[in-house]
Amino acid sequence: MQTLRRDLLKVSEAAGVAHPGLLGPRDVEIIDGTRGHKPLAEVYGYQDGWGVPNQQIADEISHLMEHFGEDDASEDHVVQHEELESDEQSA
Repeated sequence: MQTLRRDLLKVSEAAGVAHPGLLGPRDVEIIDGTRGHKPLAEVYGYQDGWGVPNQQIADEISHLMEHFGEDDASEDHVVQHEELESDEQSA
C-alpha cells in the first residue's frame, strides 16, 4: 500500500497537481492501440466538471498537501464542510 500511495503521488506530481484526488479525466490518457491516445474524458464522454472536486475543495487539498509534514500536520485534523448545493438546488 505504501508503494501504491507513493506511486500515485508521483503520477499526480508529474501531471502538475498536488494530490491524486485532483487528477481529472482530461489529465489521464488511454492508449489506443500502439500509437494513438485519447483523454479519458473523450473515451468515456465525461463533461466538464465531472470527476473532479469543486474549486473550494481542490484548494483545501492543495493547501493541505503544501503543508503536509510541517509540525501541525502531525496532529489529527478533521476538515468539515458545509453541505454543498446540488445542481438541482442551484438551478
